[in-house]
Amino acid sequence: DVAAAAAVVLTEDGHEGQTYVLTGPEAITFHDVASYLSEVAGRTVRYVDVPDAVARDGLLQAGMPDWMAENIVSVFGMRREDPAPQPTDAVRHLTGRQPRGFADFARDHAALFAAGHGRVRPPRWSRTAGTTTAASASRVRPRPVA
Repeated sequence: DVAAAAAVVLTEDGHEGQTYVLTGPEAITFHDVASYLSEVAGRTVRYVDVPDAVARDGLLQAGMPDWMAENIVSVFGMRREDPAPQPTDAVRHLTGRQPRGFADFARDHAALFAAGHGRVRPPRWSRTAGTTTAASASRVRPRPVA
């Protein structure tokens, strides 16, 4: 949904200076996400609310730059304060179709969440041309931004 909406905004006229709040079709919490993942994974997935200081320390220990760790912790803090923002019609307005729900996403990618699929490797954090980028442990490599 985000990519489709971005493509419209970036390739069509009339979006200059506009701000769109992109959401799914329903307001969900992190506990809802864990429940949807449990359904498709064939195992119990729990959401654990990690204290900000512990989360920040873990991100920093994983090599994440301080500014990025601070921003991630801040976003999660905002979500705790307003855990289920109201859905908007921005995706439908921009793309002409209804947004996908998280349950659909989870079902479409169930094999990735299934028991026995293996552990997901954490991203490697590196500096490229002064810009911090995340590159998965697969074939994706960071590229300098011109």
